[in-house]
Amino acid sequence: MNLDATTYKLGRYTFKLADRDLGDDGGLAIHVYGPTLSGDEEVLRFDCFRHQPHYHIAWSYRDDPFIPIEATDPFAWAIDKLRTDFVQLLAEADAVPASAEELHELDEVLNSLALSGASPDKQG
Repeated sequence: MNLDATTYKLGRYTFKLADRDLGDDGGLAIHVYGPTLSGDEEVLRFDCFRHQPHYHIAWSYRDDPFIPIEATDPFAWAIDKLRTDFVQLLAEADAVPASAEELHELDEVLNSLALSGASPDKQG
């Protein structure tokens, strides 16, 4: 697995974009770390894999299974899901809600993530 990641800060939240190589599968992964009542955790992860794309809610502290992503472009789908449902996803993850300032800056962070993910050296 390639552990190199591009990091973006959104207030108390950290977004990391990594290219995960799992042999016969893999691709871009978006990790979202942020505050919970028990400390900073990986609250969301979108594995935009070539063959079995999926996402996790509260991956590092709950035992929930992954949720399949059924889209032809899982990375674009993940960016859109974060853009439209970030507040709800944080609530589902039992994370501390994003502040108004963090929500105001969300589009800028997601646009940067999308541009990084579209660069040829990040394509899985």
